[in-house]
Amino acid sequence: MVSLEPFIINVLGTASRFVKISVAIELGNEKAVEHTKKMTPVIRDRMLTVLGAKPPEVFMDLNGRSAVKKELSDGVSGLFKDKDFKGVYITDIIMQ
Repeated sequence: MVSLEPFIINVLGTASRFVKISVAIELGNEKAVEHTKKMTPVIRDRMLTVLGAKPPEVFMDLNGRSAVKKELSDGVSGLFKDKDFKGVYITDIIMQ
């Protein structure tokens, strides 16, 4: 598992609401962990693109969070070989 630095973003549609999201990536081997460290800026960019396009309601809804996890996973899985990438986990969400 590799934990990324938390994301702090303005949610779509309002400049006054912020979301802090912590994300971890599950990987299949140590080589993939090293690859992730090198690719962190690309991974973060792809995740920020997904997260920044979501309205606040998505982060408060269980089904919405599941959909976001899938989008995050789909966005970064292509950066890895088949068995190197296992999944994305949202480990913390704080909305203000």
